[in-house]
Amino acid sequence: MKQDNRRFVQFLKIELEDLESDLYLMIDNNQERRERGLITGHVAKENIAVFRNEIAGLACFRNLLDETDPSAFAAIGDLTASIKKQFHELIRTYDFVPAVELYIDRKIGKIMQYISQNP
Repeated sequence: MKQDNRRFVQFLKIELEDLESDLYLMIDNNQERRERGLITGHVAKENIAVFRNEIAGLACFRNLLDETDPSAFAAIGDLTASIKKQFHELIRTYDFVPAVELYIDRKIGKIMQYISQNP
């Protein structure tokens, strides 16, 4: 079980890196769309501000994972419940956009499904 916890955290960190890369691509895409006149500068700035907030939320979650000892939990369910609860508090404290929590919940569900199907 504790090995599953470590695998879970490793997979989650990989997924977070991938998601962060996607958000940077969205920033680049918004800048390109503004330069081509497809969106106004104001809209581009608003969108980019949201993407940067999401990136900051992911960095905060990554720090939470780095500070969490997966072997301290008896099962993945205990680990995920703990990090979700702590992250929810961080979202409120730092006023991250709600989408960040949805991203994390989806990644957690995806990884838990993978681990349960590939022991």
